[in-house]
Amino acid sequence: MNNFLDRRFSFPFPLCTGFVFLIALLTSCGGGYKEEVPLDQVHIELDLARPDLAMWKAAHAYTPDSTLDLQVFETHLKPHRKFFLQYLYFDDDSLATDSLMSADLASFLRNEMVLDLLDTVNSRFPESYPMVENFTNPMKRFNYYFPEKPLPQIRTFVSGFTTSAAAGTDEALFNPPLLALGLHYYMGQDFYFYPPDLPAYARRQFSEPFLVRNAFRAISMRLLPDLPPISQPKLLDRMINRGKRLYFLDKVIPQTADSIKINYSADQMYWAEYFEARIWNELLPHLYSADHKVQGEYLDEAPFTSKLSRESAPRIGEFAGWMIVRAYMKKNPDTELAELMAMPDADLILKGAAYRPRSKE
Repeated sequence: MNNFLDRRFSFPFPLCTGFVFLIALLTSCGGGYKEEVPLDQVHIELDLARPDLAMWKAAHAYTPDSTLDLQVFETHLKPHRKFFLQYLYFDDDSLATDSLMSADLASFLRNEMVLDLLDTVNSRFPESYPMVENFTNPMKRFNYYFPEKPLPQIRTFVSGFTTSAAAGTDEALFNPPLLALGLHYYMGQDFYFYPPDLPAYARRQFSEPFLVRNAFRAISMRLLPDLPPISQPKLLDRMINRGKRLYFLDKVIPQTADSIKINYSADQMYWAEYFEARIWNELLPHLYSADHKVQGEYLDEAPFTSKLSRESAPRIGEFAGWMIVRAYMKKNPDTELAELMAMPDADLILKGAAYRPRSKE
């Protein structure tokens, strides 16, 4: 670890105090927010259903033997057949008759650990949970900014967990038009069923406040995929790409705390804001580097930025990219969100932003 960098990026007062948390909260929640979208004039048909509730009801309706399996399927699960077909059988109807689908789901739902999981998820997200209310206004904003895009079909479900987080997680999967949200990944940071190798820093986003955020983050990644290595992107290219995604969240979930949008703790959010000018000076010499290792040091998921102190925020390149895009849009207010997302030239955005963060020290 570079001790010089450690000293340059150390707070002049202790972290994790109530004062720091309060300041981070106040600076991240956008007090005085004014709605930009005429929500009462945007009319949508939100397609949201909860197969997880059907799974929970079915699991409790099964008898010890299989004589009523098909009846349980018909009553509880068949209304969501299209979802199960898409999610489990790759939307290939030739792979799944009702009897096969019924048998597969019965085998899964009869498992005692699955039933325990379903009960636990249902206690957190019961039928009365305001899922539709939570998604309506964000989807209205999405429709307003991208009227040509079909609205996703939102489905919530519960599946099992892999033995290793390296195999992937299914907290938010967007395969248009299906947006599938695995509610079992929103049970809080300390939930005992998560894969044992899931890093502590990654667990923060597996809690209820991140549900809508993760859904729209998945949409943003479909609108603006990662830049392919074959294009030899520079660090600035990837920073702006990430920054556009976060600005997309600014517009569709504007009242969500910045710390939620970027998946920082309150202390990390405050750290990034406090050291914004130093972060920019740290990144400046590397903006046009195509070195994968250098880019990873500033953009990869980690508990902190590896080149800086252990108390630093992670992914400072992503944070800086976000601030640059915000600055660009502030100076170019006539730029539409869809237009911004389609802009290919990161240099043009950087120049148009005239980004010069001031020191807060």
